[in-house]
Amino acid sequence: MKQLTLTTLIFLFFTACEFGSKNKKVIEVPEVTALTQYVDYYVEKIEEKSGPCRLDSTAKQCILYQIEYPIV
Repeated sequence: MKQLTLTTLIFLFFTACEFGSKNKKVIEVPEVTALTQYVDYYVEKIEEKSGPCRLDSTAKQCILYQIEYPIV
C-alpha cells in the first residue's frame, strides 16, 4: 500500500511540473481619453402614495413610492 501511495505521489509531482520556457502574457490596456465636454443631466424625482393614507402618523397601510433617476 505504501509503495502505491509513493508511486502515485511521484507521478503527480512530475505531471504537475512545466518544462521549457514560460511565455509571459502581456495584457494590452486601451488608453482612456477624457471627454472634452461635460454631459448635461438632471435628476427626475417621483413621489406617490398609495392606499389609505392619512395626514397623521397612524396610517399603517399607506405605501410611499420614491423614485429618483438621472435623465441625460
